[in-house]
Amino acid sequence: MTLTVALLVIAEATSGAAAIPLLPESLSEPVPKCQHQGKTVNAPKITERQRAMYMQHLAAANEEPLITLHRKFDDKGGSSVRFLWLRSFDAPIIARVHGLGTSSPHIVAVQLTERGGYELGVPSKVIDRPLKAGDVADLKNALAKSRFLHPPRKAAMLEKCTRTGGLDGAAWILEAVDRNGYHFERDWSPQSGEIRSIGIIMLKLTGLPLDSIY
Repeated sequence: MTLTVALLVIAEATSGAAAIPLLPESLSEPVPKCQHQGKTVNAPKITERQRAMYMQHLAAANEEPLITLHRKFDDKGGSSVRFLWLRSFDAPIIARVHGLGTSSPHIVAVQLTERGGYELGVPSKVIDRPLKAGDVADLKNALAKSRFLHPPRKAAMLEKCTRTGGLDGAAWILEAVDRNGYHFERDWSPQSGEIRSIGIIMLKLTGLPLDSIY
């Protein structure tokens, strides 16, 4: 059994929902991703190895598939958003907001022990509290304007291909479930752009210290 397959088996078994994995298998299937020299490049949103690693950290935080959590916690027609901040040298943080667009939004966040690029930690800080509708105004506005929830329909509108990984840094991973289905985007140590903006807003909602942002 290869390392990648072994990690997938462990992560999906840990999730306790083999039929609905923590992250969809389709994320590792090639799709039109970006433009290079006028041509569309097909590539998976994430590799199987990345998917396995992200699922391990989500499982360590006792997370479930976002679509499952959305069905559990969002019964008023709102949206659910989850942000996984996986840093090489600092503790991973998972922030999840339910009920976005309703009068009773709610946040759940977990900070793990250990450094995200080296060890698989356990929950060290857990936040679970209601939010006021005004608390999430910035998040709602950022999402409404984003390509994250409104991706381009034509290949000609795809952005130029850029580097989206590295040895040291941080993966910024966004998921959402709304009336249009499931959404996923990832960036690598972004210095600007909507993934960084949305991620920062999610982190501020947790109230956790925002040190070592990269």
